[in-house]
Amino acid sequence: MASSRINFIAGLLLLAGARAFATGGNYDEAPPTLDYYLKRLPAKSISQIMDESGVTPKISSKPVIDQAQLLRDFAAGPSPRLVKKMDQLLERARLNYSAPTEINLLQDFRDLAGGKGTAGEVSDYLKWRLDHLIWFSAFTGNPWEKPKPDASRPTEMDAKIQNSSQALLPHWLYLKGAYYYKDGNDTDSETYFARVLNEFPNSARAESALFMKARCRLSQSVETWEEMRTPKKDYKAIREQARQLFQDYLTNYPHGRYRNDVAGWLGGTAYRSGDLAQALPYYIQQTEAKDHPEDFQAAIIMIEKCLYHLRASSSSDIDQVAQHPSVALALAYFAINSAVPKEYRN
Repeated sequence: MASSRINFIAGLLLLAGARAFATGGNYDEAPPTLDYYLKRLPAKSISQIMDESGVTPKISSKPVIDQAQLLRDFAAGPSPRLVKKMDQLLERARLNYSAPTEINLLQDFRDLAGGKGTAGEVSDYLKWRLDHLIWFSAFTGNPWEKPKPDASRPTEMDAKIQNSSQALLPHWLYLKGAYYYKDGNDTDSETYFARVLNEFPNSARAESALFMKARCRLSQSVETWEEMRTPKKDYKAIREQARQLFQDYLTNYPHGRYRNDVAGWLGGTAYRSGDLAQALPYYIQQTEAKDHPEDFQAAIIMIEKCLYHLRASSSSDIDQVAQHPSVALALAYFAINSAVPKEYRN
């Protein structure tokens, strides 16, 4: 079914090309060989085709956070009006394709705006967060030159946790987990996300903590170079635990703020397990989520990788692609383009 559908779509494209060629110049008949057209079809990536079809979101990279204005806004303390403003900033950040650090910061502030902290402690927390942005930013230099973790940073956050009010404690616990996760420590980070879930299950930060706990577990299912030599864990079982945690998120938060991200991570879980047919619909779902354009390009790359690895399939594995016109069109190009991108050869 899948192969015949691909061949049919490709045939339509070739026929359209033949007609167009026959009506131009001094030619009355189309060249008779398929090979002639295969050599002339554009070797385009899926993202290029979708962009030409007007499907790719038009995005920029302008920051949306005005720190001085945020400090003024939070000076009066949490309020429904402030929650609404944070939601608007988050929407702008997604449309502007802001850096993950900025979106994560706004998610934190959104929960802060709807919390029960006093005006003073909320303002203090906000100022500390803005003053320590570098602590939670990904290292972008040469990985071999990455500086060693600063031991004073966890100590400072421990003091914040020790002296925090109950209203702000979920934020500080989550923040320490985020710090460890950013630093590549997926074990200690999970400990702090679990504390948020166990000690403050009804807090606004619990949703983010469940999402990050699942990401920690998925990270733990990836073998390091050392572990590849002497495997010490059941990585398949850990990956299944991660999948279940992502499913728990969708059950607990069916309209949650991370639902589109969860789709991508469920796709990643299936992809890492070698189940490409199961991974594909999750990535397609991400491309169709209009309220999360920031996930679009990464999803497109993973769709292209899945299709490459499924290219020889003769089963119904990729029939679902035909339900999505833009992706089906892209698949037609991809199926008849014999050039294999270097990044997908492994």
